[in-house]
Amino acid sequence: MDGVDGELSVEKLYALGGILKVNKTPVNIAVTGPGSGQIGRTLALKAKVTRATDGAPAKEVQVQVPGGPLKVTDASGEVASSYAIGSGGGIGARTVQVTSKEDDRHLAGTGSKTIQATPKTN
Repeated sequence: MDGVDGELSVEKLYALGGILKVNKTPVNIAVTGPGSGQIGRTLALKAKVTRATDGAPAKEVQVQVPGGPLKVTDASGEVASSYAIGSGGGIGARTVQVTSKEDDRHLAGTGSKTIQATPKTN
């Protein structure tokens, strides 16, 4: 910035009438849980949201699994959820896409897990 000698501090920036822009952090979402399940079953999944910039946990981020409510990550960036394997689509691979909402500090993000839907047995 013109007219600033040495390090730029918030005080110097403010005194010069400058604007400090803070960018939102992109996030990564890792989804873990069983790799397969029978049609009609509900699987327990866990999503871990981390900042893409440094890998630190992203706290208080709203996350959603298809068919489920919005949930908020804890201090470790994790949230537990569930996924019901419906009969639509039959047996085979299903991709469960988990999304996070953009907020004041974080950009929206997505993560996914492939689950093999197996036949329902009696």
